[in-house]
Amino acid sequence: MARDNGISTDYTISYPIALTIISFLAIAMYNVVELTLAIFTTFKRRHGLYFYSLLVATWGIIPYCIGFFFKFYNITSSNILYITLIAVGWPCMITGQSLVLYSRLHLIARTVVGERWVLGMIIFDAIICHFPILVLLYGANSNNPTPFISPYSIYEKVQVTIFFIQECIISGIYVWKTVILMRSEVNIRGRASRMVMTHLIWVNLIIIALDITLLAIEYAGYYDIQTTYKAAVYSVKLKMEFSILNRLLDLFHGRIHDSSSDPRSRSHNTAELGTVRKSVHKTSTTATGTGNSLGNSAYARMGDTRSVMSFKDMEVVKTTEITVERSERVLAEVGSPSEGDGHSMAESSTKAQGIERRESASSSEIQIVKHGF
Repeated sequence: MARDNGISTDYTISYPIALTIISFLAIAMYNVVELTLAIFTTFKRRHGLYFYSLLVATWGIIPYCIGFFFKFYNITSSNILYITLIAVGWPCMITGQSLVLYSRLHLIARTVVGERWVLGMIIFDAIICHFPILVLLYGANSNNPTPFISPYSIYEKVQVTIFFIQECIISGIYVWKTVILMRSEVNIRGRASRMVMTHLIWVNLIIIALDITLLAIEYAGYYDIQTTYKAAVYSVKLKMEFSILNRLLDLFHGRIHDSSSDPRSRSHNTAELGTVRKSVHKTSTTATGTGNSLGNSAYARMGDTRSVMSFKDMEVVKTTEITVERSERVLAEVGSPSEGDGHSMAESSTKAQGIERRESASSSEIQIVKHGF
């Protein structure tokens, strides 16, 4: 196991390492400024777990970067100052980022048990990782750092591995559930929706890839590079998650539509997944009597067919609307000409009056729904 450079106070930074560290810290701080502006210009209602976890994870990067900047560049001789800054920013940045993903997990998971299990995992990992590592961090940067350097070096790798597994689990759930939704919605959702789902998969795969690079640098023994690279990685992950989770939320609120779909279907945000309108057509024969001719007809008229999209519980609702109209018309009411009648048949037929009556249409809708509506 290579010795980690920069754990204790006896650290001398080289020029190439100094440039690398300041580059990572600069990237992280720039992303913090950009994320802060995006958060306060995007959120209209500034409340909820998603807003606060995103804000805490973003602002947690600031004390984290300042603390390591003071430590590695020997800005101050007060060890307590920069260790306290690191101790505040570290949990906010790491656990806050996991809570950001958790806060939008219900959009695709839709199972309360699964959500609670993920939240329990995040809390448990925070307890077993943050508290011991912070104690060792204070010890390794104290006046007597020797007894703490080796345990800190080992547990640092343990906690990075635990958080890597945690990130893989949460991102894996997103990928798994998204693939299931895409398969179950073949030929139902539009092209724009599929693009959001595909984007969500790629974002989570990139997050896992970034965590792998972070884990590799940690096991290589470059503590100074790993700690500052972590700030840049988490700021980039927050930007990607903020973008895709907002698009995912817009998708489920109906604000993202397929440009190639029917405009009438785009005017509805949420309704049943599929609306099927069927028509039944009946015609009756016309009966002719001796003294009169009475025509009866019954027919069904189909209303406007509309295709409405929704994503509620993945259930299909079929609606059958039947409009039945019945009409009676007296086509001709002419008596038979008597022997003494001087009027001709044509003259008699012109005196016939047609009476039309139309009954009001009645319609019924039968919804065949699954359990849950």
